[in-house]
Amino acid sequence: MAGNEGGEKAKRKVSNPASASQSTADAAQHQGNPAPAKRQRVSRACDQCRTAREKCDGIQPICFTCASSNRDCTYTANPKKRGIQPGYIRTLELALAWTFANVPASEDALLNLLVQPDGRALLSGKDQDGSYKLHRKWRKSAFCRDIDRVLSGADPVAFGEKPASPNSPDDDQLDDADGASIIAATPVAPSSLPSGGAQLHRPPSVAGGSESSVQRRPEPAQSPAAISTTQPLAPVNRPPVPLRPRLRVPSNLWRLFDVYFAYTHCWFPIAEKHDVLKISYSYPDDGLDISANSPGSGEHAELWSILAVASVQEHAANPSSAQQSEDGARLLPGDIYNIARSLIPSEQGSHEIGHVKALLLLALVNIGANTSRAAWFLIGYAARLAFVLGLHNAFQPQGRFHGNEDQSPRGKHVFLACFALDTIVSAHLGREPFMRREHVDRVGLIAEDGLEEWHPWVGCPDFRPSSLNPAQYNRSPVHTISTFNHIIRLLSIVNDVTVGALDGHSASMHLQQWITGLPPTFKSVQSSQLPPAPTPTLFSLRLIYLWTTMAFAVPSVVPPEMVAESLLRPQWCIRDSAARH
Repeated sequence: MAGNEGGEKAKRKVSNPASASQSTADAAQHQGNPAPAKRQRVSRACDQCRTAREKCDGIQPICFTCASSNRDCTYTANPKKRGIQPGYIRTLELALAWTFANVPASEDALLNLLVQPDGRALLSGKDQDGSYKLHRKWRKSAFCRDIDRVLSGADPVAFGEKPASPNSPDDDQLDDADGASIIAATPVAPSSLPSGGAQLHRPPSVAGGSESSVQRRPEPAQSPAAISTTQPLAPVNRPPVPLRPRLRVPSNLWRLFDVYFAYTHCWFPIAEKHDVLKISYSYPDDGLDISANSPGSGEHAELWSILAVASVQEHAANPSSAQQSEDGARLLPGDIYNIARSLIPSEQGSHEIGHVKALLLLALVNIGANTSRAAWFLIGYAARLAFVLGLHNAFQPQGRFHGNEDQSPRGKHVFLACFALDTIVSAHLGREPFMRREHVDRVGLIAEDGLEEWHPWVGCPDFRPSSLNPAQYNRSPVHTISTFNHIIRLLSIVNDVTVGALDGHSASMHLQQWITGLPPTFKSVQSSQLPPAPTPTLFSLRLIYLWTTMAFAVPSVVPPEMVAESLLRPQWCIRDSAARH
């Protein structure tokens, strides 16, 4: 055996005698000579050597090869590197952090997706079909292309000049094949998230409490990775993956409706109650997928702004109400405000009259919080939209609603409400209002008749301290429309003073004429004696009158709390304050 082994080794050693002899000769020939230097690869060759495929030492500004050839030597911008650019992951992390900080409810939306088993499968790549489609959408996005350009040294494409996504069949097939292979080749690590029963405890930022239902579709019978990559992938008829949580109305919806229509709508009648109720019924139990760019988003923005105003009033009257929910599905006022604001499109979007209403109601919230500058911005936005939509043109608007008062019964109400808030906040800030009295004269006041005028006022039984008010039980008429008209007449005087059309003496005379023209039911607004059964409408008119007289007396000092109380806070909370004036 040993002999055989030795023989085989010998055979292997001399299996090619010619090559062995040549190797021996080469070794003898080079014996004593140093080994040749290893070829060095330069990090960057000049443009000329790269084109001519010549050796370049990379010396700048002129390499040795170009200097020897007596030719120009240039180094242009770095070409794009292949594969993932350095800093790509870090850039994505920073972009995601910026999104969390600037896009309301974006972090909660992803967390709500992660706590769902289907959502974890989607984001981890286990749902190969859904993950592939999501990844393909990312790769075709303009933001993805711009990140790639920035990291490779180029400038991003200016906003508004983004090239259209490729839609040709060849591009789609190429992306399909690439996407399927990428998803199939991606290793999936075991999930470190809690199982389906465990939930992340986060403060709610969308309606429906701390957990929102994210609708997902059933798993496919066959994944794209199992299909032959030599054939184009057939389209899968499935709905797109929702990237934002569905909105669900809060559990105390009807309580908030009662508060709003009892304490705000009675003197600020811009909402159509049956329309608001109809929109609230459109929210299914599992939530509604709606955004600012969705058709009809104005109605939803109005709904959520109504809830925002009512939630602030409810919290002011009953601070513990947010902790009294049995199912944990109530929202803080700030959460509801953010949802309402997110349903208002940008300045380049498509606007509706509901967006104007929402802006006015959100301005009320800011007035109540003594953030007058923010309220002024929102009111200016709403007032300009009112003109863009044509609310000042005898109800022949150019917007998405119809062009007469019968078809758009709240058009005049909304326009006059813009005038009222614009006048109050502009006077408070010492600025000229955008809207003028002549606009009101052109549109006219509202007919003082109908159910809103003569419907008895009904408050909320446990809304402190209004539960002790006699008007809660004697069914006094609410006088919504006539109160609103008196407020507009009063603020028309303030508007003229603010723009310099009236001096102090003339303003006092006009104010006295306004008081003389009040019907007997409103005479108490300038009296120290309160009526036996005051309603919120009477308190609102009284406080705006007191604010007006103070503005004339001391034009530069108008207590902000008086403005806030007269417009937003529950009127019964300030009854003693009004009586002292």
